[in-house]
Amino acid sequence: MLVIGSFSLRLALSPAAQRMAKEKEQDEDNPYSSHLNPDEVKSGVRISRRGKTLSLSGAGTSQAVAGQPYLKYLPLFQEAHTAHPVNSKKEVDSWSELHVAAWIAAINFGEFEEWAPCFVDHVIDGNALFKVDVNMLDEIGIHNLGDRMVLMDVIDQLKRRCSKPGTRELEVPGWGGCFIKMFTFDWADTSEGKSGAEIKDELMNANTSIALVSTLTWAIAWDLFFGSSTACYCSTSKWEQCLCGTAWDMEGRPLVVFYCFTGISAFMFMFSTIFAILQILMVYEMSDDEEVTRFFELLGNDTQLPGAFLFIGMITFCVPLGVYVIYNVTMGLYLPTPDADGFAKLSAEQVVQLAFSWAVAVMMGVIIIYGFFYQIPVLISYVYKAKKEAVERDANTIGYEEGVPPVSLVAGAAGVKETQYNEDADIHVNGNGHANGLE
Repeated sequence: MLVIGSFSLRLALSPAAQRMAKEKEQDEDNPYSSHLNPDEVKSGVRISRRGKTLSLSGAGTSQAVAGQPYLKYLPLFQEAHTAHPVNSKKEVDSWSELHVAAWIAAINFGEFEEWAPCFVDHVIDGNALFKVDVNMLDEIGIHNLGDRMVLMDVIDQLKRRCSKPGTRELEVPGWGGCFIKMFTFDWADTSEGKSGAEIKDELMNANTSIALVSTLTWAIAWDLFFGSSTACYCSTSKWEQCLCGTAWDMEGRPLVVFYCFTGISAFMFMFSTIFAILQILMVYEMSDDEEVTRFFELLGNDTQLPGAFLFIGMITFCVPLGVYVIYNVTMGLYLPTPDADGFAKLSAEQVVQLAFSWAVAVMMGVIIIYGFFYQIPVLISYVYKAKKEAVERDANTIGYEEGVPPVSLVAGAAGVKETQYNEDADIHVNGNGHANGLE
C-alpha cells in the first residue's frame, strides 16, 4: 500500500499531471469552453478571440451593450455571416443604424458587439456603411487598431458581395465558349462594382493600348495591301525601259487571296483605332462619375468594339502571312517545275532553302494554333474562374470556414447551448436568411 501510495503521489506531482489539472481548472472557470459540442468545434465555427458569443436576447452581453435597442434585431443576422450572407445592395441600403449595429454585433458571434453602439450613436445606416473607411471607424470611437482592421475587411467583403450580382451568375465556359468569346470580347465586359472614375481609368488605359497596337498593325497591313498590285520600276532617262514584276513575289490566286485579306485586316485595324479614340473623346465629355456610369450602361457590349475589331484583324492578318510563306516564288514551299521524266531536280542550295522554308512554316503554324486555339481560350477561362472563385471565397464572412452550419449560440447561466429559431417570434428571416419587414 505504501508503494502504491508513493507511486500515485509521484504521478500526481508529474509535470504532465500538473498541466492537465491546470487545463481542467481553466476549462471549469470558462463557461464557454466546457459546454461546447465537439461536433460544433469540428464544423469550423470560429469562437471569438475574446471568448464571447452572440446573444440573441441580450442575456450574457456586456453591461455596455445590455438594453441597447438594436438587440431586438440580432435574430435577423444570426445566419448573416455563415449560412446565408447578405449579398443585396438594395437590402443593405434599407438598413437603419440599428440594423447595422445588429449586423456588427453578430460578426463572429459577438466578437465586436462592444463597438455596435458606436454605429447607433453616429447614425451609420446601410447606405453610410458602404462609405466608411478605417479612419472613420476610429472617429466614431473604435480605437482598437486590430478591431478596425478586421471590421474594415468584413465591411469590404460585404461591399464586394453586394456590388457583384452578375458575377455570382457567371459560369466558367468550356473551350468552345472561350473560343467564341475570343472574337466577341465578352470576357472584357465582366467587371462590376466600379465607380465612374475607376471605369473611366479602365477605358482610358485599355483603349490607349488598343489604339497604339491597332495603329502599328494598320500601317503594316496597309503597306502590304497597297503593294499587292504589279509594280513597275522605270528609268528616269529612258521611259521605255521599265522593269515590272508581280507584287510580293506572288501571282495568280495566291496573290488575290493575299490582296483580299490584307485589305480586310487593314480596315479592321483602322476601325479599331477609330472606335478606341472616339470612346476616349466621349468619356472626356462626361462631367462627373454619374454621367460616366450612365454612358457605359448605354454603351453595353459596344464598349468592346475596339478590342473585337483588333482581334478579328489579327486573325485575318494571319491568312496573308501564311499565303506569303507558302507561295512566294523565291522562298516558297512549292517545288520547281518537273522535267520531262516527271521529277523535280533540286540543287543543294534549293534543298537547304526548302528545308528552312518548311521549318519557318511549321513554326508559324504551331505558334498560331497554340496561341489562338489553346492559350488565349485558357486565359479567357482564367478570367471567369478567378471571378467565380473570388465570389465563392466571399460567400462566408471572414473568419468562418466554408460550409459552417447555421448554428446560433446563446450565452446563458448554464453556458453556451444550441438554440432553435422560434417561428412564432415577431422577427422572421426569409428563405435566404435575410430579414423581412425591416423597420
